[in-house]
Amino acid sequence: MESRAQGLDVGFRMAVQAQADILDGAHRLKYVRDFLVGLENCQTQCAFFDFCRGAQAANRYFENGSLTTTETNYCRVSRQALVTALSTLATTEKEPAA
Repeated sequence: MESRAQGLDVGFRMAVQAQADILDGAHRLKYVRDFLVGLENCQTQCAFFDFCRGAQAANRYFENGSLTTTETNYCRVSRQALVTALSTLATTEKEPAA
C-alpha cells in the first residue's frame, strides 16, 4: 500500500512535469509572443526599464488593449514618478554644513 508521502511525491512530480510541458510550449501562444514583443519594446524604448523591467502585462492589456504596448498609466504613476522624484531628490540634496 502506498503511503501518503509517496502519493504526494508522485503528485508533485506530475505537477512539475506538467508545468515543464506548459513552459516548453508557451512560445507558441499568441499572448505570450505579444507580451515578449512588448517587453522587448520596453527594453529598447524606455529609460526606466532597468527599474521596472517592463513586466506589468495586465496593466498593458487593460489600459491599452494590447500586450505589445509599452508605457501605461500605472507605470507612469508608480514607477516613473518614483524614480524621477528620487533622482531629483538625490541630485538636489545639499551637502551638510561643515
